[in-house]
Amino acid sequence: MEAFEKIVGLVGHYNPLIRVILIVTIVMICVSILSLIFFYDEASIDSNLLITESQKKFIKEWKIINKNSDYIMDSVIMQVQLTKGDNIIYANFNIFYSIIAMKDFGEDDGMFTEEFHSEESKAVISYLAGSEKEDFQSPVSHKSQHQIKYSVKFGIKKGEKRSFVTRARYRYDYPFVDHRSGHGLFQDVRSNQIDFFYPTGQDVIRSLTIMVMSEDFRFLQPESTDGALSNESGRKNIIPILRSGNSDGAINNTLISQWSDVLPGYNAGLLVRIGD
Repeated sequence: MEAFEKIVGLVGHYNPLIRVILIVTIVMICVSILSLIFFYDEASIDSNLLITESQKKFIKEWKIINKNSDYIMDSVIMQVQLTKGDNIIYANFNIFYSIIAMKDFGEDDGMFTEEFHSEESKAVISYLAGSEKEDFQSPVSHKSQHQIKYSVKFGIKKGEKRSFVTRARYRYDYPFVDHRSGHGLFQDVRSNQIDFFYPTGQDVIRSLTIMVMSEDFRFLQPESTDGALSNESGRKNIIPILRSGNSDGAINNTLISQWSDVLPGYNAGLLVRIGD
């Protein structure tokens, strides 16, 4: 209102018709400038990258929710392969990321921080090399029995899309202890169960998948609370999808949970029930 009064004051000495024309012209110029500022980032992305209409819609929503992020998470697939050893279970993690950069990064910039950790008291996490340069000397880095954290580095221009993979191996004592505390989503994890989760942190993720597979273990049918998405305000359960196959003697069990348009501050989790 104050700005409008100032505009009126500037044109107050003109006759009424000229005054209205000048005020409308000034307002249209201001709206055009604001539109150019707001949509410039989106235009620069479109000029560098062919993206779908649904991705454009997601980018607009992302700009409102998380304006200061360095990238957009177009998709995350956390793939876990369970194998059986002597009184041990190995869980090999492959996490496939697809991102859209919102600013330029050089080859040595730590544009992405990866972290693996476990709430299992006897779990041991080992680093496995991913698809890009990974730096354990950066300030964010940390390495211990239950956690590894490091920077992922690669060059990318604003608006470009990039896919990459990070990897780790978890080793658990097996059989598991009964009545364990899980990762905040599953509070009473039994001796024939293991849970996996992915925290969104500050990211907005367009498509998130947790996928657990095994040739050594038979998975039981999932229950209605075995897939979950939660934050401090509440929890939403889904029933994971169980797929099993037997091809040329190779038996494979796969349990999958999927979510769309996951916001910052959420934890996504999947509980696996292991048969005899």
